[in-house]
This record gives sequence, C-alpha cells and structure tokens, in this order.
Amino acid sequence: MMITTVSLILIKVSYPIINNEKYSIIERRLIMNTKYFKRFLAKAIGIIALTALILTFLAQRSQAQTWMHQVSGTENTLNSVFFTSALKGWAVGDMGTALFTINGGMNWYSVNLSNEDLLSVTFATPTIGLIAGDHGIIFRTSTAGVTWNMINSGTESDLHTVSFGSGGIAYAAGKDGTILISTDFGIMWSTVSSGSKEQINGSSAKGMMDVWFVGDNGMILASTDRTDTLNPEMSGTDRDLQSIFFIDNMAGFIGGKHETVIYTADGGMNWISRNYGINQDINGIFFNDLYTGYAVGESGAIYRTSNTGMNWMAEMSNTTRDLNDVFFFDATNGWAVGDSGVILFRGTATGITGNNGNSIADKFNLMQNYPNPFNPSTVIRFALPSSTNVKLVVYDVTGQAVKELVDGFKQAGTYEYEFNGSNLASGIYFYKLESQQLTITKKMILVK
Repeated sequence: MMITTVSLILIKVSYPIINNEKYSIIERRLIMNTKYFKRFLAKAIGIIALTALILTFLAQRSQAQTWMHQVSGTENTLNSVFFTSALKGWAVGDMGTALFTINGGMNWYSVNLSNEDLLSVTFATPTIGLIAGDHGIIFRTSTAGVTWNMINSGTESDLHTVSFGSGGIAYAAGKDGTILISTDFGIMWSTVSSGSKEQINGSSAKGMMDVWFVGDNGMILASTDRTDTLNPEMSGTDRDLQSIFFIDNMAGFIGGKHETVIYTADGGMNWISRNYGINQDINGIFFNDLYTGYAVGESGAIYRTSNTGMNWMAEMSNTTRDLNDVFFFDATNGWAVGDSGVILFRGTATGITGNNGNSIADKFNLMQNYPNPFNPSTVIRFALPSSTNVKLVVYDVTGQAVKELVDGFKQAGTYEYEFNGSNLASGIYFYKLESQQLTITKKMILVK
C-alpha cells in the first residue's frame, strides 16, 4: 500500500502544471523549446524581410542609375522617338526639330524639314518612315531618312500621332478627332469620320485590321476593320489619355493625366486600372513584352514594371523636365525624350566613338558616309590604329577641294566628322583620307 502511495506521489510530481494542464517533463521541454523556436523564427523572418528590403532598395538604386543623358544639341521640346536598330534612330520636336543618330545616340545630328512643330515619328521598316505634326504636316522617307518628302495629308488639323500596322497600313490622328488612313505606306491619305471632336493624342495598330486611338476626356476609339467602323470603348476615366501601346491584339496599356495607367487583356472590351506606384502624369508608354514595360511623364518621371503593370517602380532620370515619349528597340536599349531637348538612354553603351578618338582601332580605315545620298548633312568616320598626321578633305568631281575637315596630328582611335553641303549643288563628291601610311578615297552623293 505504501508503494502504491509513493508511486502515485511520484507520478503527480512528474506531471507539472502548465496553464492548468498536466504535462510530462519531456512534453514540457518540447513546449518550451517550441516557444523559443517560435521566437527565433519570428526574429529570423524579420531579418530576412529586412534583408529583402535592403536588397530591393539596392536593386532599385542600381536600376535607377542606368538612365544616362545624351547630348541632343537642341533646347526645343522633343515629342517623339523611334529607333530602327540599336544604333539608328530619330527624334522629333517643336519648331521643326528633327534629329537622327547612327550610333545609339552618342551623337545626334539635325535635319531641316520644317518650322512646324513635329509631334510623332514612326517607321514601318528600316527604310520607310513617317513624321507628323502641326497643320496636317506629314513627311515620308523611303531612304532611311536620307531624304524626306512632304506628303499631302488632306487636312490642316494638327496631327499628334502616326503609327504603322502591317501590310502598308498607316494611321495619323490629332486635333478635333481627325483620323487619316493610308494603305500604301503613307503615300496617299484619306479622312475617316471618328464621330468625335476630342483631341486624339495616341494610336496603336496591330496587323492589317486592328487599331486603337486615345484622346482627351478618357476617349478610346477602336476598330477591327481598318476604321470602316470605329467603336468607343469604356476607359473608366475622364482623364486625358496621352499614349497607348498594344503588345499584341489582346493586351494593351494606356497612360494619361493624373497618374492614369489602364490595362486590357481582351482587346479593349474591358479596361482596368494598373497604376500602383505611379504618382505623376504619364505621357508615353512602351512594353518590351507582356511583362516588362516603361512609362514616362511629368517632372522627369520614369517607371518600370516587370509584372504586366501590377506594380510600377520609379527609376531615376536625373532630370525634372517633362518626358514625352519612350521607345525600346529591344530588351536592352531604350530612349526617352522630353522638354528642353532632353534625351535619356537606358542600356549598354554601343556604337562608335565621338570625335575625341577614345576607341582604339585595329586598322587604318575610312568608312562609307551616312546617310548616303544625303541632304544637306552627312557623317564621315575614320579609324587610326596608331597616332599620326592625317588629312580629311572633300572634293567635287573636278578635283577641287570644297571642304577641309581635318588637317593635323591625331591620336590612335575612331573619329567622326559632320559634313554640311547646304551651300553646294547636288551631285557627286569625293572625300579623301590621307596619312603617312595610306590614302583612301570614297564617293558620296548630295541630293537636294
């Protein structure tokens, strides 16, 4: 009986009470260890979350430093930009500003087309392009911008947007709901009744049949039959819509005033807001693919998304000027343009050097000028593998020197110089590079 009693006492002692419950020593240790583990886990999660925030901040900071300023050579507002390759592109702006580059924007050169404000530029192919602007002005090139011809648009309305579909289909639109269509790559234009007097600010065309237009007061017009019929779509906003970009025939984005970014996944039947992270007016929008896109706007705002616009991350532009358009040729190389001649570049620096010769060449070489034929300016490049005295002179067909571009000692490197033939007659000219080692001559054509 005593043994039984002792056993009962031992059993009672070995079951301590925790929160009014009886547990064995082992169970108690497990409970205490679990509590410590939970505290440790909570601290670990906190540390991991803090680390993630730091890494995200550093990644954002790193990406924010990738937009670099390029020298445009103008203080005029730039409204639109388009590149036909990672090296060759155009930017247009107010007071007839038209700029081109052949080296990814390391150097920009001006072309005199008009005194009117130029508002939009686009290319269907590397050689066929259009520029549209105030008072119905349209310029067309079929020579990669070597020459531009003024086209009769049939309207005096300001044209704020021009875009290509496929198969030669092109659209231009602008003030008072004006819409134009061309079926021959922009040679001939006809007017389309939009049924609206709202100003149209942007357009996006896909294939030969589908096109969308956006404008003031939340206006969206869409057509699936090359504007034979134009249907209004519900944007869900009365804000001015500035830019539209369709990734394919179904997925598209629109940017506008008052932090507006809206998205459709069904060709525009339904539009929903996707502006989380946006806190500025949006003037331009562009997507590399369904996931990765960029939006630019007032006060130098640049935003990037990598999840189809579910959220946007601000990037540093190092400017407070309004940005009006953004364009990416590929996933790596992109440009944004804006007020006061601002041009920004995001990507890996490519192209040739400027005229400071800071790139070492592997052989003595004189490149073909670009553009060629030209009017009135062209760029001549040459490469020196070693330091030497060099002379670069332009001659007419009689052999008379018309312009001496270089005469003196140059360090090894790659150089480029602009030749302006505005005071010369149309015709064939020659440019000759002479050094102590070699002489090279090439032909170029001035067409006015």
